[in-house]
Amino acid sequence: EYMHLFTATGFTGQVKECDEGQLEWISKEKLMMVDRAEQHLLDMGFHQVRVRIHGTIARIEILPFEFEKILHEDIRKEVYEKLQSYGFTYVALDLMGYRTGSMNETLSEEEKHYGG
Repeated sequence: EYMHLFTATGFTGQVKECDEGQLEWISKEKLMMVDRAEQHLLDMGFHQVRVRIHGTIARIEILPFEFEKILHEDIRKEVYEKLQSYGFTYVALDLMGYRTGSMNETLSEEEKHYGG
């Protein structure tokens, strides 16, 4: 999965339709929270990670075979405390595990086609 990140200091004009999924603005602060959280999980030895941000909630996606590892008490506490130190209020584990496109799962067919 690849992600392209474009930064801007402002915007004029109209938003165009996009067939690549739901595009949204994210603050630099929240982007750094996600980046730091994902890097911490990788540094802990998890192989494929994605941290999805929902307000101040971190939803962790890891490979299902690594669920047992993250639920070990010491690891679970470390992940929780570290992600809270990055600014997340709550930390949740996605029970479906890592998958691409999970942020699009709640979109209607029209939103998926027209980008909202």
